[in-house]
Amino acid sequence: MGQQRAPEDEICVIWCQQIGAWWGPDARGYVTQLKDAGRFPRDVAIRLCAGAVLAAEAGELPEMPVRLVDVVSIITGYEMMTGNRTWGQWR
Repeated sequence: MGQQRAPEDEICVIWCQQIGAWWGPDARGYVTQLKDAGRFPRDVAIRLCAGAVLAAEAGELPEMPVRLVDVVSIITGYEMMTGNRTWGQWR
């Protein structure tokens, strides 16, 4: 389901707010390490997360699609500002 080909800047990972973990590959289970998270085309990630919103209470966003390039940009910025390279191990 989730491991389809898509342009690099359209690949998403999904963060589960309630569990505090990433969705696993093929939308099965949860993982705590970004390197182990499932990769989903943006349209698939949005569709999966929209289904979760339907099941949640009004105003909640229990699942969030995040573009992988944005996560990498945030991590790179953090590493540059702090000199802390511990996040780099996920790549």
